[in-house]
Amino acid sequence: MSAPEHHTREAIALQLIAALECYEEDVKVLCRDWLDMEQYQSVSQQVDDLSMIATTLPQLSVLWITVLISHAELIHALWKGRRLQDGDTASIEQLLREHVEAVHSLHGAAGRLRG
Repeated sequence: MSAPEHHTREAIALQLIAALECYEEDVKVLCRDWLDMEQYQSVSQQVDDLSMIATTLPQLSVLWITVLISHAELIHALWKGRRLQDGDTASIEQLLREHVEAVHSLHGAAGRLRG
């Protein structure tokens, strides 16, 4: 890999790391304040932005797909009406934990790409 390609990959990985950190905090807020449509729109836009960044790093594709799947499962559960403050908190809390673990895995792999 040439030096410019290496620097480009490092810059993209750094951008992904920063975006994941912001996303993680916002998705936690979304789970606490479900049906805050501004927060939902923000998180949805962040997923779109993350996708554009992550897809430029093919070596992270499996981890990115894992994040997408866990995001979809979490949002689906929230839309079904299971909120953190309601009676069925165990499933949302578990889905959120699994999702955060997937985000952390992708974050760690992006960090390793930075060298």
